[in-house]
Amino acid sequence: MTGTNDKLRGLFLAVLMVVSVFAGTIALSGTAAAANTDPGVSSATESGDVLTVEFNQTALGDGSRLDAEHFQVWVKQAGEDNFTEYSTNSTASVTLDDADIEHPYNGSTAKLQIDASQGSNGGWDALDPADEVKVNITKIDSSNAPDGKYTTGNFTVDLTAATIDSTSSDFNTEDSPARVYQGSPITIAARNDNTPFLWERVSDNQTILEGSTGENSQAVTFDSGNLETGTVYRLIFNPTDSGTQDVSNKGSRRVRYVRVIDLDLSASLNQDGTEFDHDESVELDITGDANRGNSDLLVNTGIDSEIGTIDNVGQIDLSYSYSQANSPAGDYTVTVTDVKTGITVTAGEYSVDEFPEADSASFGNVGREERGDVAEIPINLQGTEDEAPVVVQIGNKGDVNYVVNVTVEDTNGDGEIVLEFNSFNAGTNISKRVVTAQGADEVTAWSNESGSFLEDIDDLAQSEGRGMVSKNATQAKLATLDAATYDLEVSTAAEGDNITDPQFSNFSAEDASALNLNSRATESSSVWVSPEGRTNTVDKAYLYDNIDDSADEVDGNVTQSDIAATDEIIVHQVVATGIEGAMRNRTDRGANATVAFLEELNTSSRSGAYAVFDAAFREQNPGPNAAKERFDLDTTNLKVIPDYQNDTYFLVVKLSGIDQSKLEGGQEGGQDWDARFGLESYDAVGPVIGGTGGGTVESEWTFYDASASFNSSEGDTVVVRTQSNQTIAGTTNVAPGTELEIRVRGPTYLEIFNVRVTPNRTWSLTTDVFDEKASNESLTLRALSKGLDDPEIGSAPGEVRGIPQATVSFSDQAVVDSDNQEVVVDSATLSEGGYVVIHEGGAGGEVIGSSKYLSSGSHQNIRINLDTPIDGETTLVAMAHLDTNGNNLYEFPDADGPYADADGNPVIDSATVNVDTPTPSPTPSPTPTDTPTDTPTDTSTATDTDTATGTGTATATDTDTETPGPGTTTEGGPGFGIIVSVIALLAAALLAARRRD
Repeated sequence: MTGTNDKLRGLFLAVLMVVSVFAGTIALSGTAAAANTDPGVSSATESGDVLTVEFNQTALGDGSRLDAEHFQVWVKQAGEDNFTEYSTNSTASVTLDDADIEHPYNGSTAKLQIDASQGSNGGWDALDPADEVKVNITKIDSSNAPDGKYTTGNFTVDLTAATIDSTSSDFNTEDSPARVYQGSPITIAARNDNTPFLWERVSDNQTILEGSTGENSQAVTFDSGNLETGTVYRLIFNPTDSGTQDVSNKGSRRVRYVRVIDLDLSASLNQDGTEFDHDESVELDITGDANRGNSDLLVNTGIDSEIGTIDNVGQIDLSYSYSQANSPAGDYTVTVTDVKTGITVTAGEYSVDEFPEADSASFGNVGREERGDVAEIPINLQGTEDEAPVVVQIGNKGDVNYVVNVTVEDTNGDGEIVLEFNSFNAGTNISKRVVTAQGADEVTAWSNESGSFLEDIDDLAQSEGRGMVSKNATQAKLATLDAATYDLEVSTAAEGDNITDPQFSNFSAEDASALNLNSRATESSSVWVSPEGRTNTVDKAYLYDNIDDSADEVDGNVTQSDIAATDEIIVHQVVATGIEGAMRNRTDRGANATVAFLEELNTSSRSGAYAVFDAAFREQNPGPNAAKERFDLDTTNLKVIPDYQNDTYFLVVKLSGIDQSKLEGGQEGGQDWDARFGLESYDAVGPVIGGTGGGTVESEWTFYDASASFNSSEGDTVVVRTQSNQTIAGTTNVAPGTELEIRVRGPTYLEIFNVRVTPNRTWSLTTDVFDEKASNESLTLRALSKGLDDPEIGSAPGEVRGIPQATVSFSDQAVVDSDNQEVVVDSATLSEGGYVVIHEGGAGGEVIGSSKYLSSGSHQNIRINLDTPIDGETTLVAMAHLDTNGNNLYEFPDADGPYADADGNPVIDSATVNVDTPTPSPTPSPTPTDTPTDTPTDTSTATDTDTATGTGTATATDTDTETPGPGTTTEGGPGFGIIVSVIALLAAALLAARRRD
């Protein structure tokens, strides 16, 4: 206790300091008389537990002796917090009787004596210098007092560790001195007032002090602190040789002896110099020793006074703890006092920081959240100090039937607090499950939740048959705060505010805001696949870094897909709001996210009748009369990765950890599965988390046994050449990013290559190892996924062949300017068949045409249609290409690479090709002819005609013959002109056909 105890003890020590051997004066406790006519206290001492009060003149009450009604005595023994009152008052702890008072009528001394053995009136234990005694004497006759009665007021009695009494026969020889510990108070008691005394050192008869008991006093308390340890002193009452003191001889000469010894009390505070935070418990450990054991100690920690002990061998080992509520700010000194002697030593010092305050507080952008999630409530502080607290109220009973008050501390003094409110756990009345703070900041107290929402949950939780305990975390599943608007208020706190049980009604809101809880929903589902063997490395960073990361195949991919293969990792991605609170209900207590999910899964015995999640991996279409298989999920095959900020949850399933008898991916079409996620619902107070907006989402995928195939050149055979840059490629159903090992075994060698599966589930490698291999050798090719129990997932036969040979001849030429241009390659020799391809501008130019497949051997006049017409004079390049995959389709660059010469350059020839524009022929105009006129013939007169002779065969003559005109025929007879035209057309067609050949 700080305050009264320190002040009283300080007064007591001050009195002892005044009465020192060097001062040579008497310390008077209490109030001296204002004038000689007023009775006053000359001294107040204690000896043998008897209090002696002496006055400066006769003190009477109503003209007679003082008795019990005139005295009030308060005793506070060492270590006690309060004084015990001894008086005739009805409220006193112990009643005084007149018999306890010794007061001679004709003297100035009044003695108050109370039995220290706890008699019929009660009493105190033996008084020691570490105790405190205060006395007030009332109703003393005084002519100066207005009503004739004088009151001394409270004065302190000097307590002693030993009494040297001139009237006693004790300690009267040098061989039997009183043993006094250096520094303890000694009462020097004489028979008469103002008795002189003399201290002498026995060893050399040196006078140490000449003094007296003082006027109107028979006793004085003497501080032995300046006496030498290990020394015997002679105390002489009424010395006859006192030549310097102006004191009359008050009695017979008496000699007493005192030996001063060293208690050698020492104490050390282990936390000396420690600065405790304002909200930190003060822990004090004190060690030390003394030359006497089995003794009580008064330990003043500055916060309180405690009783400790010195053990039986003189050792001190004490510990004290004070809560933050009992540790006011300030600097403290720890002292240790030996109760019997009053000797005090300082153990050390410590301090408690001032209460930290902020000037003001306000809310940041609270925003919106979904019911069941953990809402973030940002608070900004101005003028803040480290650990400055603010009080926040969430909700109100009138509008939403729910309210909670919390104290949150800005631990690092950065002026920013983010209070987290778990709306799923609201109603459990478990503070650490409902409100927390991000980072170093801390929720230090709350006032408990209240409102009819709490009352209804408590009633349901304790109802018969539910087997639930009130205020258990399971209550969170019985109801979740409704979608509504919850008021927010905030205030800073100051010294003296009750922040350990915050009630916002005791504060003034400095800012207000609102938390809007929306309805929740299960929004979407998708399935991703990751290569086998990556389970231990899969976390949130891995997922987001590798999702469809085709640019960095070496690190592996996570690919959205509806297929998965042997021992791979299935990632079921669920986007759902309102379930963060259910997860953190367990993770904030130390469980990892996977355990938290499994314990709330409807298949878990831990969740009982109140599971939160309904999630499963189930087989689809198992076939007639067959049950659907289902994955048994546990910590060996499942990892749950939450992304609370994005309301996204990844259920990562390791297929190698699933019972392999349930997986049958070798059948045609694979094995169909369904990844399903939803929430459970059940009877409760209001809507549970799986109520309105619960929803179920599903994603289908197919499981296959892992397999891979090789791209072949001829049938199933993979052909490689005895040259550099040979490519071996293939396809697979394993996840992109999977590392495959390709093994190529020849007659006398084994080559091993590592490849990664691309996002489109292909793979390839290019190598120079066959450059020096022998041709016409058979190969065996195998693809392995090394993490599998049976790693071989594909194989193919192969063959090493020599370098293919080719020649191309391409001459300059002209083509007709049209949309269907055609060039002619003079000749090409292809040792293994293939194509002749036309490039524009050069060998690296655009491909603008290719021939049909050409069989192995030589070919002449190869006509190639141009896919893109040329314009004007252009350089074209004819290049010979192989048919590497044997499908008779030109597919470069995916396949069908060019023939190469001895230097590895493609086989080409170039030509300059011009474009001719044809000149149109003019159409002849018809020549007009005269219309013949019929001439009448004289048929009545015969005409003389020459008659042919001989064989009757006509003989041609050189005579010009007139060209027949229209309507006439030549010797050929009728229709001859039509026949000639048909023959001409056939000839033209034949010529065109020959040119194409």
